[in-house]
Amino acid sequence: DETALSYAEVKALATGNPHIKEKMTLEMEIAKLKVLRSNHFSQIYRLEDDIAKRYPTKIKCLQEQICAYETDIRCYREHVSANEENFQMKIGDQMYAKRKEAGEALIHACTQLEIGSDEKNVGTYLGFMLKARFNPLRGCYTLFIKNSATREIELGKDALGNLQRVNHMLESMPQKLEQCRKELVHIQGQLEKAEAEVKCPFPNDEEYKKKMERLHELDALLNIGGNEEIEKKENVVIDKADISKDYLENRVSMLRKNANR
Repeated sequence: DETALSYAEVKALATGNPHIKEKMTLEMEIAKLKVLRSNHFSQIYRLEDDIAKRYPTKIKCLQEQICAYETDIRCYREHVSANEENFQMKIGDQMYAKRKEAGEALIHACTQLEIGSDEKNVGTYLGFMLKARFNPLRGCYTLFIKNSATREIELGKDALGNLQRVNHMLESMPQKLEQCRKELVHIQGQLEKAEAEVKCPFPNDEEYKKKMERLHELDALLNIGGNEEIEKKENVVIDKADISKDYLENRVSMLRKNANR
């Protein structure tokens, strides 16, 4: 690897000091623990951000959607008739009792809108306001069905098909309300889980502290860092990959001579 041996470390190896092997093994283990520790605290920071911002925002949004769905469902049930023949849709100032005529009038009202203008009122249906505007990106008209919330559909050329889309949108509100409620329970569960996890310490913290303490002890025993002046004079910093048998033998001989002095 790219780990370098200092003068003191080479000296420890040359003199057969068993602490050097322990130190190098310990450094590798600590390096792995540091990665795990960094990942742990990064996760904690993300959870803290989720607890402070993302989850509360999502919960508030879902609560507002649920409230809007409940209001709109009540409105729909108050106006819809059990008899399918009882149909009424107001387009412009005129009330229509036949679906095909109402659908055709809706398409005509949309074609009268100015291209690029904001959405305009085109009628009412089952207590909901109908607004429309032209969508230049999709090349079609968008119908907005408004009450407590706004829902939208794309209008086609089929008059009856457009009305079916509107009815399907309104009839599907109870299912969508239930989906919102389930998602709210899920998000609230995630928030509770995050609040518990953020309090958890690094699982290997005790091991990390003990190994760091032992590393400091070994540094003191080996006097690592105490030979700075010698290192400057000798300029000995050797990459492990470059250590050959002959080189080490020569260095060992020289170090032993220096040690005997």
